[in-house]
Amino acid sequence: MVSLNLKQTLVAGMNTVIVVGMIYISTALLIYLGLSIDGDISLVLFSLSVAIFIAGMIGLFTKVLADGFSIGFSLSTSKSDSAYDGNEDFRQMDFKSTIMSGLSVMAVVLGIAVISSTIIYFGTGMKEFDCGGYYDPYDERRYAVTIDVDKVNDGTNDCYGIVTDSAGIDRHEPTDDGWYTTTDEYQGAEDDTTTSPLGWMVILLGVMVIIAGLAGLVTKIIADSFGTGMELHQQYLDGPRNVVENSIETSGTEEGNESLFAELDTDGDGVISKEELGAAGVDESRFAELDTDEDGVISKEEFDEFDDL
Repeated sequence: MVSLNLKQTLVAGMNTVIVVGMIYISTALLIYLGLSIDGDISLVLFSLSVAIFIAGMIGLFTKVLADGFSIGFSLSTSKSDSAYDGNEDFRQMDFKSTIMSGLSVMAVVLGIAVISSTIIYFGTGMKEFDCGGYYDPYDERRYAVTIDVDKVNDGTNDCYGIVTDSAGIDRHEPTDDGWYTTTDEYQGAEDDTTTSPLGWMVILLGVMVIIAGLAGLVTKIIADSFGTGMELHQQYLDGPRNVVENSIETSGTEEGNESLFAELDTDGDGVISKEELGAAGVDESRFAELDTDEDGVISKEEFDEFDDL
Protein backbone atom coordinates (compact mmCIF):
# COMPACT_ATOMS: atom_id res chain seq x y z
CA MET A 1 0.00 0.00 0.00
CA VAL A 2 1.26 3.45 -0.89
CA SER A 3 0.20 6.60 0.91
CA LEU A 4 1.21 10.26 0.76
CA ASN A 5 2.77 11.59 3.91
CA LEU A 6 1.98 15.02 5.35
CA LYS A 7 4.73 16.80 3.43
CA GLN A 8 3.79 15.22 0.12
CA THR A 9 0.12 16.01 0.68
CA LEU A 10 0.85 19.67 1.39
CA VAL A 11 3.15 19.96 -1.61
CA ALA A 12 0.54 18.44 -3.91
CA GLY A 13 -2.17 20.69 -2.47
CA MET A 14 0.01 23.79 -2.76
CA ASN A 15 0.51 23.08 -6.45
CA THR A 16 -3.27 23.07 -6.92
CA VAL A 17 -3.65 26.27 -4.86
CA ILE A 18 -1.05 28.00 -7.04
CA VAL A 19 -2.90 26.98 -10.22
CA VAL A 20 -6.22 28.20 -8.77
CA GLY A 21 -4.58 31.49 -7.81
CA MET A 22 -3.20 31.92 -11.34
CA ILE A 23 -6.66 31.29 -12.80
CA TYR A 24 -8.21 33.99 -10.63
CA ILE A 25 -5.35 36.43 -11.20
CA SER A 26 -5.50 35.95 -14.96
CA THR A 27 -9.27 36.41 -14.97
CA ALA A 28 -9.12 39.50 -12.78
CA LEU A 29 -6.32 41.02 -14.87
CA LEU A 30 -8.28 40.58 -18.11
CA ILE A 31 -11.40 42.08 -16.52
CA TYR A 32 -9.36 45.04 -15.27
CA LEU A 33 -7.89 45.59 -18.72
CA GLY A 34 -11.37 45.30 -20.23
CA LEU A 35 -12.66 48.02 -17.93
CA SER A 36 -9.70 50.22 -18.81
CA ILE A 37 -10.14 49.96 -22.58
CA ASP A 38 -13.09 51.13 -24.64
CA GLY A 39 -14.43 49.64 -27.83
CA ASP A 40 -14.51 46.12 -29.23
CA ILE A 41 -11.21 45.19 -27.54
CA SER A 42 -12.93 45.52 -24.18
CA LEU A 43 -15.57 42.98 -25.21
CA VAL A 44 -12.86 40.61 -26.43
CA LEU A 45 -11.03 40.86 -23.10
CA PHE A 46 -14.21 40.24 -21.12
CA SER A 47 -15.02 37.19 -23.27
CA LEU A 48 -11.48 35.90 -22.87
CA SER A 49 -11.65 36.31 -19.09
CA VAL A 50 -14.88 34.31 -18.96
CA ALA A 51 -13.39 31.60 -21.18
CA ILE A 52 -10.26 31.30 -19.03
CA PHE A 53 -12.27 31.17 -15.82
CA ILE A 54 -14.66 28.48 -17.09
CA ALA A 55 -11.82 26.50 -18.69
CA GLY A 56 -9.84 26.75 -15.46
CA MET A 57 -12.69 25.49 -13.31
CA ILE A 58 -13.31 22.57 -15.68
CA GLY A 59 -9.59 21.87 -16.03
CA LEU A 60 -9.17 21.75 -12.25
CA PHE A 61 -11.33 18.64 -12.14
CA THR A 62 -9.08 16.97 -14.70
CA LYS A 63 -5.99 18.24 -12.86
CA VAL A 64 -7.01 16.72 -9.53
CA LEU A 65 -7.61 13.33 -11.16
CA ALA A 66 -4.47 13.46 -13.34
CA ASP A 67 -2.29 14.58 -10.42
CA GLY A 68 -3.70 11.74 -8.34
CA PHE A 69 -2.88 9.18 -11.04
CA SER A 70 0.59 10.66 -11.61
CA ILE A 71 1.59 10.86 -7.96
CA GLY A 72 0.09 7.45 -7.21
CA PHE A 73 2.07 5.78 -9.99
CA SER A 74 5.27 7.61 -9.06
CA LEU A 75 4.86 6.93 -5.36
CA SER A 76 4.40 3.25 -6.08
CA THR A 77 7.53 3.26 -8.26
CA SER A 78 9.62 5.03 -5.63
CA LYS A 79 8.52 2.47 -3.05
CA SER A 80 9.11 -0.64 -5.14
CA ASP A 81 12.24 0.41 -7.05
CA SER A 82 15.31 1.34 -5.03
CA ALA A 83 16.61 3.43 -7.93
CA TYR A 84 13.82 5.93 -7.27
CA ASP A 85 13.85 5.66 -3.49
CA GLY A 86 13.48 9.11 -1.93
CA ASN A 87 12.73 10.79 -5.26
CA GLU A 88 9.72 12.95 -4.52
CA ASP A 89 9.96 14.99 -7.70
CA PHE A 90 6.38 14.04 -8.57
CA ARG A 91 4.90 15.73 -11.63
CA GLN A 92 1.59 17.62 -11.63
CA MET A 93 -0.40 19.58 -14.19
CA ASP A 94 0.60 23.23 -14.39
CA PHE A 95 -1.52 26.31 -15.15
CA LYS A 96 -1.17 26.03 -18.92
CA SER A 97 -2.06 22.35 -19.13
CA THR A 98 -5.01 22.90 -16.78
CA ILE A 99 -6.43 25.68 -18.98
CA MET A 100 -5.84 23.66 -22.16
CA SER A 101 -7.61 20.68 -20.62
CA GLY A 102 -10.61 22.84 -19.76
CA LEU A 103 -10.66 24.40 -23.24
CA SER A 104 -10.65 20.92 -24.74
CA VAL A 105 -13.78 20.01 -22.77
CA MET A 106 -15.42 23.34 -23.68
CA ALA A 107 -14.72 22.72 -27.38
CA VAL A 108 -16.38 19.31 -27.19
CA VAL A 109 -19.38 20.76 -25.32
CA LEU A 110 -19.70 23.50 -27.94
CA GLY A 111 -19.55 20.92 -30.73
CA ILE A 112 -22.28 18.84 -29.07
CA ALA A 113 -24.44 21.94 -28.61
CA VAL A 114 -24.04 23.09 -32.22
CA ILE A 115 -24.74 19.66 -33.73
CA SER A 116 -27.72 18.84 -31.50
CA SER A 117 -29.31 22.30 -31.77
CA THR A 118 -28.95 22.24 -35.57
CA ILE A 119 -30.62 18.84 -35.78
CA ILE A 120 -33.44 19.90 -33.43
CA TYR A 121 -33.90 23.15 -35.36
CA PHE A 122 -34.42 21.29 -38.62
CA GLY A 123 -36.73 18.83 -36.86
CA THR A 124 -38.99 21.56 -35.49
CA GLY A 125 -39.14 23.05 -38.97
CA MET A 126 -40.69 19.89 -40.43
CA LYS A 127 -44.37 20.87 -40.11
CA GLU A 128 -47.61 19.46 -41.40
CA PHE A 129 -51.03 21.02 -41.84
CA ASP A 130 -54.25 19.40 -40.71
CA CYS A 131 -56.48 20.55 -43.51
CA GLY A 132 -59.38 18.37 -42.38
CA GLY A 133 -60.76 18.80 -38.94
CA TYR A 134 -64.22 19.66 -40.18
CA TYR A 135 -67.63 18.07 -39.78
CA ASP A 136 -69.44 17.05 -42.95
CA PRO A 137 -73.20 17.43 -42.38
CA TYR A 138 -73.99 15.34 -45.46
CA ASP A 139 -72.61 12.06 -44.12
CA GLU A 140 -72.38 13.15 -40.50
CA ARG A 141 -68.69 12.39 -40.05
CA ARG A 142 -65.47 14.31 -39.43
CA TYR A 143 -62.77 14.27 -42.08
CA ALA A 144 -59.07 14.78 -41.35
CA VAL A 145 -56.45 15.10 -44.08
CA THR A 146 -52.85 15.95 -43.18
CA ILE A 147 -50.35 17.39 -45.67
CA ASP A 148 -46.86 18.86 -45.50
CA VAL A 149 -46.94 22.50 -44.54
CA ASP A 150 -45.05 23.53 -47.68
CA LYS A 151 -48.04 22.37 -49.75
CA VAL A 152 -50.36 24.89 -48.14
CA ASN A 153 -51.73 27.36 -50.70
CA ASP A 154 -49.56 25.92 -53.45
CA GLY A 155 -52.41 26.08 -55.97
CA THR A 156 -53.06 22.36 -55.90
CA ASN A 157 -56.24 21.00 -54.36
CA ASP A 158 -54.77 18.64 -51.75
CA CYS A 159 -57.70 18.73 -49.33
CA TYR A 160 -61.40 18.11 -49.32
CA GLY A 161 -63.78 20.45 -47.60
CA ILE A 162 -67.24 21.93 -47.54
CA VAL A 163 -67.44 24.73 -50.08
CA THR A 164 -70.33 27.14 -50.43
CA ASP A 165 -70.83 28.19 -54.00
CA SER A 166 -72.29 31.45 -55.31
CA ALA A 167 -75.78 30.01 -55.11
CA GLY A 168 -75.37 29.35 -51.40
CA ILE A 169 -75.17 25.59 -51.82
CA ASP A 170 -72.62 23.68 -49.70
CA ARG A 171 -70.57 21.24 -51.76
CA HIS A 172 -68.09 18.56 -50.69
CA GLU A 173 -65.25 18.98 -53.14
CA PRO A 174 -61.47 19.45 -53.39
CA THR A 175 -60.09 22.74 -52.08
CA ASP A 176 -56.64 24.27 -51.99
CA ASP A 177 -55.48 23.04 -48.60
CA GLY A 178 -58.77 23.84 -46.91
CA TRP A 179 -58.14 27.58 -46.65
CA TYR A 180 -59.50 29.20 -49.81
CA THR A 181 -60.89 28.19 -53.17
CA THR A 182 -60.79 30.43 -56.21
CA THR A 183 -64.16 31.97 -55.39
CA ASP A 184 -65.28 30.97 -51.92
CA GLU A 185 -63.73 30.72 -48.47
CA TYR A 186 -63.52 27.22 -47.08
CA GLN A 187 -66.17 26.60 -44.43
CA GLY A 188 -65.19 24.84 -41.21
CA ALA A 189 -61.47 24.01 -41.68
CA GLU A 190 -59.04 24.72 -38.83
CA ASP A 191 -55.66 26.34 -39.44
CA ASP A 192 -53.68 23.75 -37.47
CA THR A 193 -49.93 23.39 -38.06
CA THR A 194 -48.01 20.73 -36.08
CA THR A 195 -44.62 18.98 -36.19
CA SER A 196 -44.65 16.05 -38.58
CA PRO A 197 -43.76 12.47 -37.52
CA LEU A 198 -40.50 12.77 -39.47
CA GLY A 199 -39.82 16.02 -37.64
CA TRP A 200 -40.28 14.30 -34.29
CA MET A 201 -37.83 11.58 -35.37
CA VAL A 202 -35.26 14.23 -36.25
CA ILE A 203 -35.82 15.99 -32.93
CA LEU A 204 -35.34 12.66 -31.14
CA LEU A 205 -32.06 12.24 -33.00
CA GLY A 206 -30.94 15.63 -31.69
CA VAL A 207 -31.84 14.62 -28.13
CA MET A 208 -29.88 11.37 -28.56
CA VAL A 209 -26.86 13.41 -29.64
CA ILE A 210 -27.13 15.43 -26.41
CA ILE A 211 -27.40 12.30 -24.24
CA ALA A 212 -24.52 10.59 -26.06
CA GLY A 213 -22.43 13.75 -25.75
CA LEU A 214 -23.00 14.06 -22.01
CA ALA A 215 -22.17 10.38 -21.46
CA GLY A 216 -19.09 10.75 -23.64
CA LEU A 217 -17.95 13.79 -21.69
CA VAL A 218 -17.67 11.68 -18.55
CA THR A 219 -15.56 9.16 -20.44
CA LYS A 220 -13.48 11.96 -21.97
CA ILE A 221 -12.67 13.55 -18.62
CA ILE A 222 -11.69 10.21 -17.07
CA ALA A 223 -9.65 9.18 -20.14
CA ASP A 224 -7.95 12.59 -20.36
CA SER A 225 -7.12 12.49 -16.67
CA PHE A 226 -5.72 8.97 -16.80
CA GLY A 227 -3.74 9.64 -19.98
CA THR A 228 -2.33 12.89 -18.64
CA GLY A 229 -1.46 11.18 -15.36
CA MET A 230 0.47 8.51 -17.25
CA GLU A 231 2.35 11.20 -19.22
CA LEU A 232 3.26 13.01 -16.01
CA HIS A 233 4.43 9.75 -14.45
CA GLN A 234 6.59 9.09 -17.51
CA GLN A 235 8.11 12.55 -17.08
CA TYR A 236 8.92 11.54 -13.50
CA LEU A 237 10.64 8.39 -14.77
CA ASP A 238 12.54 10.34 -17.42
CA GLY A 239 13.44 13.21 -15.10
CA PRO A 240 17.01 14.41 -14.61
CA ARG A 241 17.22 12.88 -11.15
CA ASN A 242 16.73 9.48 -12.72
CA VAL A 243 19.10 9.88 -15.64
CA VAL A 244 21.61 7.51 -14.05
CA GLU A 245 19.00 4.77 -13.72
CA ASN A 246 17.98 5.28 -17.36
CA SER A 247 21.58 4.70 -18.53
CA ILE A 248 23.02 2.37 -15.88
CA GLU A 249 22.36 -0.73 -17.96
CA THR A 250 24.90 0.41 -20.57
CA SER A 251 27.44 1.92 -18.20
CA GLY A 252 30.78 0.13 -17.92
CA THR A 253 31.18 -0.10 -21.68
CA GLU A 254 32.89 2.53 -23.80
CA GLU A 255 29.67 3.36 -25.60
CA GLY A 256 27.64 3.31 -22.41
CA ASN A 257 30.07 5.56 -20.52
CA GLU A 258 30.10 7.99 -23.43
CA SER A 259 26.32 8.24 -23.41
CA LEU A 260 26.06 8.50 -19.64
CA PHE A 261 28.78 11.16 -19.44
CA ALA A 262 26.97 13.24 -22.09
CA GLU A 263 23.71 13.02 -20.11
CA LEU A 264 25.38 14.03 -16.86
CA ASP A 265 27.26 16.90 -18.50
CA THR A 266 24.11 19.01 -18.86
CA ASP A 267 25.89 22.26 -19.77
CA GLY A 268 28.09 20.51 -22.32
CA ASP A 269 31.40 21.98 -21.06
CA GLY A 270 33.18 18.61 -21.22
CA VAL A 271 33.31 18.06 -17.45
CA ILE A 272 30.81 17.11 -14.75
CA SER A 273 30.37 19.47 -11.83
CA LYS A 274 29.24 18.52 -8.35
CA GLU A 275 25.89 20.17 -9.01
CA GLU A 276 25.35 18.23 -12.23
CA LEU A 277 26.10 14.95 -10.52
CA GLY A 278 23.76 15.77 -7.64
CA ALA A 279 20.99 16.80 -10.04
CA ALA A 280 21.16 13.31 -11.57
CA GLY A 281 20.38 11.75 -8.21
CA VAL A 282 23.91 10.49 -7.47
CA ASP A 283 25.01 10.73 -3.88
CA GLU A 284 27.35 13.70 -3.48
CA SER A 285 29.80 11.53 -1.54
CA ARG A 286 30.63 9.81 -4.82
CA PHE A 287 31.90 13.06 -6.28
CA ALA A 288 35.10 12.97 -4.21
CA GLU A 289 35.77 9.42 -5.37
CA LEU A 290 35.37 10.35 -9.03
CA ASP A 291 37.31 13.63 -8.79
CA THR A 292 40.66 11.94 -8.37
CA ASP A 293 42.75 15.03 -9.13
CA GLU A 294 40.60 17.13 -6.76
CA ASP A 295 40.20 19.98 -9.24
CA GLY A 296 36.46 20.38 -8.46
CA VAL A 297 35.18 18.73 -11.63
CA ILE A 298 35.08 15.24 -13.13
CA SER A 299 36.82 14.91 -16.47
CA LYS A 300 35.98 12.31 -19.11
CA GLU A 301 39.16 10.41 -18.27
CA GLU A 302 38.31 10.30 -14.56
CA PHE A 303 34.79 9.18 -15.36
CA ASP A 304 35.97 6.32 -17.61
CA GLU A 305 38.09 4.88 -14.77
CA PHE A 306 34.92 3.74 -13.00
CA ASP A 307 32.84 0.84 -14.24
CA ASP A 308 29.64 2.23 -12.72
CA LEU A 309 28.32 4.83 -10.30
